[in-house]
Amino acid sequence: MDEKNKKSGIFFCILSNVVFAAFVFYWKALKNVPQYEILAMRIIFTAITGFIILAITKKLAYAKECLREPKRMMFIAFAGLFIATNWGCYIWGVANGFILECALAQLMTPFMVAVIGVLFFRERPSGFTAASFAIAAFGVIYMVINYGHFPFVAITMATTGGAYAAMKKKAKAQPLAGVCLEALTTSPLAIAYLIYVSATGGLAMTAESTGIKVLVLLVGAVSLLPLVLMMASQARLDLVIYGIVSYIGPILQTMIGVFIYKEAFTVTHVVTFSCIFAALAVFTIGQLRDKKNAQKAQPTYDIAKGLDTESAMESARAK
Repeated sequence: MDEKNKKSGIFFCILSNVVFAAFVFYWKALKNVPQYEILAMRIIFTAITGFIILAITKKLAYAKECLREPKRMMFIAFAGLFIATNWGCYIWGVANGFILECALAQLMTPFMVAVIGVLFFRERPSGFTAASFAIAAFGVIYMVINYGHFPFVAITMATTGGAYAAMKKKAKAQPLAGVCLEALTTSPLAIAYLIYVSATGGLAMTAESTGIKVLVLLVGAVSLLPLVLMMASQARLDLVIYGIVSYIGPILQTMIGVFIYKEAFTVTHVVTFSCIFAALAVFTIGQLRDKKNAQKAQPTYDIAKGLDTESAMESARAK
């Protein structure tokens, strides 16, 4: 990998995580606007903003191709429902003082993705992956028992995040086009909801200040900016490195919740977060080991003869 590309990839990855964590302030600023209204606006404006970007980058043709494939669009539609649920839970969680649970959900999501891979895609977990599952499961069970209430924000976000990743894998759509189409498939529900609210009492957003209205209108760009930065980083980094650097986002979000919004960080949080971080460390070590073994398994290339080493040896024996 080119060193310059690697450095720029790490930069974009860090920036995407910092931006995502900083958006806690954005969602907090909108806490007085009903969360369902914000979610509906987010879906609609994400679709609009996304298709504008696709048009500018001349990638609309790909989105049109996807629309002609019913099976792919079925998976995209399911992905749209899962990510809409995830978004709604996140918006509600931040507005109502559950920033730590939102951060925990982001740390748990990789395990949910891996569990879904094992259960539904028949992927075989390595020893490291199985150990990380056990450690993470202990942390979650400990939290459920000792938290005082069921951590529905963390569990819902992690579960829908994992299911969303599974649907994305089945759809095999390009990231930006995929998100645009996901928002497009759920936009009719969002539009219907806003029409219903307007007809039965009026949108609460209309009574807000001009500043809040502007923030709401920017919700599409806010949703897509971290994605664009993430795509730029993924194009330049190995996924293992990308995954490691991506821990920055939840860590920053936890710090914002504790030190700025004064959410309680109890012994239960300490134990749960410690288990999740330990599990992530084991999981990452396993990923790095798998990558190293895969590289060793690749046959080396004999430049002089234009053959890989194994083929060159067989050729020599034949002679």
